[in-house]
Amino acid sequence: MPELAQLSTMFWMIFVLMDLLVVAEMIRATEVEVRQLEIGTSGTIPCDHVGDDPEVRVVQWYKSRNINAFENGDPSLASWVNGETRSLSNYNMEDTTFSLVFEKATSEDEGLYKCHVESGDLYIESNYLTRTAVYALPQKGPMITLDTAFNRINCTVEHVKPVIHPVFNFDYSHASTEKYAVQHEDGTYTTSLSCTLPQNKSVSQVDCSFSYLHYQRVRSLDLPDITTDSLVENRRTTLSPMSTSVTFAGDGCRTIDHNAIIGAGIVIGFMTVIICLMFIMLIRKRPLKPIWIRDVQNCNKAEESEENMIKPAMPV
Repeated sequence: MPELAQLSTMFWMIFVLMDLLVVAEMIRATEVEVRQLEIGTSGTIPCDHVGDDPEVRVVQWYKSRNINAFENGDPSLASWVNGETRSLSNYNMEDTTFSLVFEKATSEDEGLYKCHVESGDLYIESNYLTRTAVYALPQKGPMITLDTAFNRINCTVEHVKPVIHPVFNFDYSHASTEKYAVQHEDGTYTTSLSCTLPQNKSVSQVDCSFSYLHYQRVRSLDLPDITTDSLVENRRTTLSPMSTSVTFAGDGCRTIDHNAIIGAGIVIGFMTVIICLMFIMLIRKRPLKPIWIRDVQNCNKAEESEENMIKPAMPV
């Protein structure tokens, strides 16, 4: 009995340890440096501090959209072997820092990159991961127009990524609003915002602004010298669905909720421990006798039965 309980405890403790190791690996895999690339411009991503290592022999850059999808034998984007550099079109490698250079970034350059390094006489391998977040800024400011027939103001921004809509300088939260986003072949979007003008107010000028990262532009439109009450009565419209894209935070980089991952791992481990304790308590409540004891008891019962059968009858 004690041996069985110890064995079950050991089994569940191993299971809990494996669970925690899996969670730790998930956290490690998500801790990847994020670098931004602007579409249509050049950019670089570093290979950690490899340039400071004088014993570097081989440096190779690979790309994958999945951290587990790198495979041996895949063609490298750029490589450096004992002083000789080779690279595919639109890529290059700096000779001193071994950073990967994008001559002209496109939306296809978004993904996960691995810098594979071999150093020393034993060619010891190491890998460094970097994720790129590609963005695009408008090539011109917002375009704002007025539709007097429907009493609506429209603002459009072209060549943006991710999907970000322009905003007006008045409160249109209660107005009939429509948002659109159209994706183009180069991966950028045209976004637009349309809403009714504020009622019962005299409006002489409407501003439309667009901002993302360091980019900010404002376009103004002078309205006729009339009040919105004299415009056509507002027509009821419905809110159209918005296009969605990758969520960016702060400086525009992808962020991963590590706390959620850690919390999930703690919950899984806690539930596993509870199951383990319940299993042990169940075993202790219903002890199982070893097989050899049960066999001996059965044999004793059989012998007693035979003795009773062959026992001579008592004389009368």
